Amino acid sequence: MNADEFFENHSIDEKTKISPISLRFIKNREFDKLPRVKFIGFVRLIELIWVN
Repeated sequence: MNADEFFENHSIDEKTKISPISLRFIKNREFDKLPRVKFIGFVRLIELIWVN
């Protein structure tokens, strides 16, 4: 499963409380618009959902 399919199949915003704006930046690969610490935390949260 690629990232686009993953985001379509999971309601990440509800499970992680990541803001819709931040999720949009991640989905659109606009990583430079997020503070580094937040980005790393978001990736860890998404990774936990992806693995389970």
